[in-house]
Amino acid sequence: MDWTRRILRCAVLHTTPDDDVIDPQAHALCRFGGWLAHHHKHLESLDAAAADRVDVAHRAMHDAMRAICLCIVRGEAAPAEELDAFEQSQEALIQLLATFKTLILSKAGRRDPLTQLPMRHNIESDYLLYQKEARRKRSALYVAMIDVDHFKPINDTYGHPAGDRVLRHVAETLKRTLRSDEPLYRYGGEEFLWLLKCNSPDEAGRSAQRVLETVATTPVPVDDAATSRCTRASAAAATAT
Repeated sequence: MDWTRRILRCAVLHTTPDDDVIDPQAHALCRFGGWLAHHHKHLESLDAAAADRVDVAHRAMHDAMRAICLCIVRGEAAPAEELDAFEQSQEALIQLLATFKTLILSKAGRRDPLTQLPMRHNIESDYLLYQKEARRKRSALYVAMIDVDHFKPINDTYGHPAGDRVLRHVAETLKRTLRSDEPLYRYGGEEFLWLLKCNSPDEAGRSAQRVLETVATTPVPVDDAATSRCTRASAAAATAT
């Protein structure tokens, strides 16, 4: 709104706008440009081609508006082509942002709100991608099921909020421990599913054991007292390729 208000003042009062309007790099100086730079990797992860089109539309909108404002400041009539370019690029930008809003909401709906992990129905769509990557690297794709041991007594003794803290703790510990190219899912209840790439069943078993030891040795508070208890988990791994 502030950007639009200053452009309106330029049109009515013939004042010179700030750099985020008339600078050749205005698209990088405006507030939206700062937001876009900060979130660009996230947008690329959702749709890389659309993220590039956002850049193009945003810059085209600024280029057209800069040309219009400079004409106004010089007391000249702005070419109709520049106004058309501004309107078209602005409309394209709005449509692209609406598309990303839909993608973000859709992705949020596929995540477990407690652990922020993708849920089990994402596995099918991800499986072929990771299987192809494992074969390209001449390794095998394994599926590991991780189950929090004795979870029901935690809920029964300390209450469900404590159980939620334990699940969040396990999820955070697993995310810190696993490699970035090995996805983790909330499978249901106290179960997690992990896709890992290894060269042999023995290697997969050692990887699973290492992860379980990390979970077991990382304390988590399960009640309001200062005491902490170790959460233990068990895992079973099987080849998926």
